[in-house]
Amino acid sequence: MEYSYFELKNNSIEYQTEINGFLITPYTDGICVNFDDKVCLNCKSTEGSKVEFDNKIIKFSNDIFYIGWRK
Repeated sequence: MEYSYFELKNNSIEYQTEINGFLITPYTDGICVNFDDKVCLNCKSTEGSKVEFDNKIIKFSNDIFYIGWRK
């Protein structure tokens, strides 16, 4: 199955922000994404990091977070 993604450059937001309907919180070495009221994923800003759960994903590559969900 394919994912629909949007990209977020590392360190592009300073404070908790809503983007594409998801609440995103930056922290020192990563981000936290609230996909809904039941699923929240954290991903470190380490090259090749990837966190998947159910139909949601966050991965980090080339200084960019890819935040996605299955179609």
